Amino acid sequence: MSNNLGTESSSKSQARSQDAPPAGTLEELHEELRGLSLEGHWQRVKVGSSSEPHPRCEPYLWHWDDLYRNLQSAAKLITLAEDAERRTIRLINPATAATTRTTLHTVHTSVQLVNPGEVATAHRHSMGAIRFALKGRSTVTTVDGEPMPMHPRDLILTPKWTWHDHVNAGADETVWLDGLDSPLIQYLGIRFQEPYGPQRQQQLDRRRGGPVRFGLLRYPDEVRVKSLDLPLRYPWEAVEPQLEEALGKALDPYDGALLEYANPTTNGHTLPTLACFAQAMPPGFEGRPIRQTSAGIYHVLEGSGTVQVGDVKLEWSPGDFFAIPNWSWRHFEVSDKGRAVFFMLSDLPQIEAFGFYREESDKGLLDWGVRHLHDD
Repeated sequence: MSNNLGTESSSKSQARSQDAPPAGTLEELHEELRGLSLEGHWQRVKVGSSSEPHPRCEPYLWHWDDLYRNLQSAAKLITLAEDAERRTIRLINPATAATTRTTLHTVHTSVQLVNPGEVATAHRHSMGAIRFALKGRSTVTTVDGEPMPMHPRDLILTPKWTWHDHVNAGADETVWLDGLDSPLIQYLGIRFQEPYGPQRQQQLDRRRGGPVRFGLLRYPDEVRVKSLDLPLRYPWEAVEPQLEEALGKALDPYDGALLEYANPTTNGHTLPTLACFAQAMPPGFEGRPIRQTSAGIYHVLEGSGTVQVGDVKLEWSPGDFFAIPNWSWRHFEVSDKGRAVFFMLSDLPQIEAFGFYREESDKGLLDWGVRHLHDD
């Protein structure tokens, strides 16, 4: 039936086109094309013109004091399971407020709080996610049956379609950063989400008394697992010494000491769609200007200073978050009162997957290629 209707509609359209006289002016031609859901390429691209990306998001900074104050209010007013599955405050870029309501065009972030005795119900979804712990030591995130302790500055991965819940069995609140690739998943139209079932918590894998998957030894069925997209935990106590060592060596003139959280099962990015970085800059560091086709969200762990992003200067201090859109000139200036330390979440894997990573610095343009550190 639909085929007949389609044929009939097509026939009527052809009849109208055959009966209509040719357009006598360019304006008439444009009007005719518009009525047929068509458009001339010349209407958008002029002869000999060139163009560059126009970021769909803007540089923006969220102050920790504002976030935490409102999280405290939400902790009293929102009851988990009754009012919401998750008690999170979303970081909305002003440029997306009327559309996707995301932090950047490719990555979304929020800050989550779980009170003592609470359970954030188990579910899974097609979005890949990361958790970066900010406050508290009493919550465990369980990923596919494996408990992952959440201590300040620990990074925990919940890859796509893995069951995960958060349980606070202690006496103190726990706060963390959530980062997801949801804007990409929504754009592709492949968002799936599923509740665990009538139980709010997963059953723990009886073999595991603690995290195993991120270690060198694993159970035989996990060694043979087909998917390399496994849950992982990166404790800060293992990250910090490496960052300290990198800070004492030759620094990148644009980013200082920059280390990526590598996925040890693939030797690649943290997740297929998200890259995570630990970054440090010495007191008084002045970065040189650079721009990249990737975008990033920064969380300030230590220090204070500014970052100039295009025509916008953002002044940051501990706890703040700021977004740097793609293809936006930026350079850092760190206060001389102490070093700066950041956790950074990037869409770099999404850009590199299609070979579209590109950067330009004050030394010139790097043509299509992978991210690299610059020589002085």
